[in-house]
Amino acid sequence: MDDGTPLSIQDIKLVVERHNGANSNSESDDIHFEDIEVALSDAQHLLQSDELASFYQAIRSFMSNKRFDPITFAWVLTIPYLSFASGLKDIPFESDVCIAEKTPQTKSDSVTRKIYSTTMELGRWVSSARQAQFLYSLPKVATQLNSSKEFLAYLQLIELLVLKAPRNLKSVLDNASLYLQALPFSGFRYWVLFGANAHAHQYEALDAYFSLASTESLTVFQKQRKGTLFSNVQRQVHFFLRAVWGSDFFMRPISMHKSLFANGDTTDVSPMKDTHSKIATSPIMTTQLATIEDGVILLPDAVDAIATLNTRNAAETAQSHSTQATLNKQLYRAMSAHCAAHVKYSRPRLRDAFSPLERICIGLFEDARVEAMAIEVFPGLKILWKCFHHPCHRHHQNNNTSAESYLVVLKDIANALLDKDASIEADNTRHQLVTASHTKFWNTLSHDDKHDSSQEIERLGCWLAHEVIQEFDISASIPSSHMEPLAPYRDDNIAMWCDSEAELVRWEVQQHQQVRRSVTVTQMVNEIDCELADENAQEIWTLHSEFFRDGDPENVSMNERDANALAGNENISPPILYPEWDYGLQAHRPDWVTLTERRPSLGLSEDIDSILAKRQMLVRKIKTLVETLQPKGLTRLRKQYDGDGLDLDAAIDAMKELRRGALPEMNIDQRLKRQERDVAVLVLLDLSQSTLDTIPNDDESRTILDVAKEATVMLASALDGIGDTFAIHGFSSNGREDVQYQRFKDFDEAYDDKAKSRLAGIQGGLSTRMGTALRHAKTFLAKQPQRKKLLLLVGDGEPADVDVRDPLYLQADTRRAVDELCSQGVIPYCLTIDPDADNYVGQIFGQGHYTVVDKVTQLPDVLPSLFASLTKRAG
Repeated sequence: MDDGTPLSIQDIKLVVERHNGANSNSESDDIHFEDIEVALSDAQHLLQSDELASFYQAIRSFMSNKRFDPITFAWVLTIPYLSFASGLKDIPFESDVCIAEKTPQTKSDSVTRKIYSTTMELGRWVSSARQAQFLYSLPKVATQLNSSKEFLAYLQLIELLVLKAPRNLKSVLDNASLYLQALPFSGFRYWVLFGANAHAHQYEALDAYFSLASTESLTVFQKQRKGTLFSNVQRQVHFFLRAVWGSDFFMRPISMHKSLFANGDTTDVSPMKDTHSKIATSPIMTTQLATIEDGVILLPDAVDAIATLNTRNAAETAQSHSTQATLNKQLYRAMSAHCAAHVKYSRPRLRDAFSPLERICIGLFEDARVEAMAIEVFPGLKILWKCFHHPCHRHHQNNNTSAESYLVVLKDIANALLDKDASIEADNTRHQLVTASHTKFWNTLSHDDKHDSSQEIERLGCWLAHEVIQEFDISASIPSSHMEPLAPYRDDNIAMWCDSEAELVRWEVQQHQQVRRSVTVTQMVNEIDCELADENAQEIWTLHSEFFRDGDPENVSMNERDANALAGNENISPPILYPEWDYGLQAHRPDWVTLTERRPSLGLSEDIDSILAKRQMLVRKIKTLVETLQPKGLTRLRKQYDGDGLDLDAAIDAMKELRRGALPEMNIDQRLKRQERDVAVLVLLDLSQSTLDTIPNDDESRTILDVAKEATVMLASALDGIGDTFAIHGFSSNGREDVQYQRFKDFDEAYDDKAKSRLAGIQGGLSTRMGTALRHAKTFLAKQPQRKKLLLLVGDGEPADVDVRDPLYLQADTRRAVDELCSQGVIPYCLTIDPDADNYVGQIFGQGHYTVVDKVTQLPDVLPSLFASLTKRAG
């Protein structure tokens, strides 16, 4: 970089002409000299002398090569205006980050030099167009950062990213400023580096990740969000609505219900064009409002009440993290209560009957109406909603007719309508429309039926829209998307409007609740095959007795037939998401695996009894084992230093020693100890496809699963005889999105015919995603009060799945799951019949935590004895 003497305007003009001449076929790429001249003039006024010198030095460096022409223009058009960025204004800067010199530099000069250094570093890996895009994105990025330190860290992140994923830098630069609106910089940095490491050299996957088009990207992004996540408070908000309204409401986060991004191309890096159009309307990037869709309340996936309120009082209230978390929870409650009031009291209207501004004003009065009706029943809601309104009337005067002031007036009207008893007339600082709207609204509600005042609300809205147009000289066709929310907790009122009469009719039909009726067999016979019945039928008929129909199997009712058809396929739990350890990243992939619990198939309990009948010798061995392990009641512990009573024999021996003149042993007490086994056992069965292989040279042609079932039956008989708490579960998988988990017997269930029939119906298939199954099994053991908890895994091979090619990946994840079990006080133990298990099982479960059975047929003999050795000290 040369000296910092001022540039010749003629030199810059030559560069502009050279660039425009080289791009004569593309008029859109032309740079106007007037823009450059204005930017250079602004630089002389906005930059200090040392800043200006660095600014000129960089331009001279770029001008030496015509390949740098786009970079030159980007530098001139952006650097002078970075001083206005909130992150770089009035913030002290450490001198140890100076780029070119060892002496301390001013804050802006050092930042300018660092930007130049980063730009030149990018030139080693990407094109000049991408360097220019980087420069054009800086002003918007800088406004989202809190300090110059964060800005420098952002530059370092870009340098690191271009080394890892140079082809995908564009996707990050396109959306960086918008991502930083939703994430703190630390979260943004983690999200970027996680994707770059997880999908190294996978350019399509990286592009999807950095565009938030993949599920993994969305999950990691959500974990880093500012504020409070809806998933963390959903249960509490659900119970809040149930307590207030006495009924359940369906609630979902917005980002999981709608696609975040519209399709679009953002190839233009010109400063005069919006390079963020791809996600400009994304709900995750803008101020999110609650909404209602088909009766489902959709709430923002994350809220930050402090950022939403943006008031000094809010900032003072949130001096601690716990206070801010409480405010966020209150905001979710206010949102959900407001939407619930709409569901209860509102009805839709035809959209085309009103102008955009009229719809805004009608929505304002409708919000106030449903809130007034809710407050009449639950007065405490007024306090909840009031804290999210802040008065605006001090900030405008009656004679102010600027186009921006009408938003302030509408907000003030929304605030005033919430309080019926507010002294509006006596307040001269309020706009006249606020006073008139308050009077008309409450007069309407006092004279009309609140439940049937839709037409009056529409008249009020049309009146207010007309007055706003006259007062502020604005258009009636102003789009609602340009409106700020009148209150942060209110919804977008989309559910208030329909596009056709058919939608209105459909809404009317849906308001009629279904009636459940008990009917006789004769009535059911006449209507069982009704083709018009569907889930929206007005009546649901219930027959409490069993129903047998011609053509069905003999002695099998429709109830049993449907239950058997669903067995093994029906989900009995919602999808449960679990993380998975990636040994390459050395980090968990959050919410990576989806597990569902399936209803087990049913067999005959007599099959379990027949297994015991065939193995009488082993049954007798198990009985001896049971007698050995059963609690013995009270055990007398003699020669105790402190106990419940005197040990007579020890006391006599002590007296003898005293008579002999020796020092006696003072352990002369005895204590009675109640001997109880305090152990909970979960047997986890591998039900993968390999368990269906037939055992070679077996006289009965049994499969591995048959032998595993037999061993489990023997163990269950022992556990039931001893009295230990136990459960029997199984698992299989078909990729990370379909891990299937079955519970044949739970801890709180008796080992009766029902449990035996589920055990008899065990079926194998699919693959073995072991780590996820262990994590899910841990949740059941964690709920047990016993001191000792044992998870006994019975398998026939190493972890594997159809969507994983690296055999070490699932082994590393299973090892991580085993570590998580140990950290929770659960003892994992693996009993495997894989002859090659010595190559991996020790690395996964650790020494002393596994047994390899050489012969499959020995499994029923080994399992009960193994359990006894593991739990013999469980007293």
